Amino acid sequence: MNKTKEAIYNASIDIFSRCGYTGASMDEIAVLAGVAKGTLYYHFKSKEDLFLFVMQTGLTDLVDDAKRVLGKKLPPAEKLRSLCQSQLKAVRKNENFIKVVLSQLFGQEERQQLLRKELNEYSEDIRSCIRELDGGPQTPQEMDAAVAGFLGMLVSASVYSALHPSSKKDVPDLLLENYLRGIL
Repeated sequence: MNKTKEAIYNASIDIFSRCGYTGASMDEIAVLAGVAKGTLYYHFKSKEDLFLFVMQTGLTDLVDDAKRVLGKKLPPAEKLRSLCQSQLKAVRKNENFIKVVLSQLFGQEERQQLLRKELNEYSEDIRSCIRELDGGPQTPQEMDAAVAGFLGMLVSASVYSALHPSSKKDVPDLLLENYLRGIL
């Protein structure tokens, strides 16, 4: 990504996280990015187009990180531990982006449907790792609950870590132990 698009991307995340999609304006984004409004429209034809770019770019980074971790030659429980640590680190690093994601999970706009599609693909990667666990979920319903539990654990751990910064190091390991005891 070139420097102009990167500045627009970063400014967009900041504005969307503070103002929401509806409250964000292209004018504010251009000012914060340090670009002319025409430059912004040269790269993105509309706020919707810009928002889709932001979502795809940020989610691709998170999913690529997850795929890198899940592709390691580790036992399944260690992959989940490593994924938990890696994703919590990514969430803390990208708190404003995560705020935007969480604000856009519901609704029927194209941006919301795209987000859910990307998150479903991400959950399939987690599902494949959980499937490898000895003594793990057996039925489709148990597997759905295990995937939902893991995703919920990541979100909850992110919230907890934000509220209690000094506990960031131990939280992933302790949560994962509790999680694995529950699904195994």
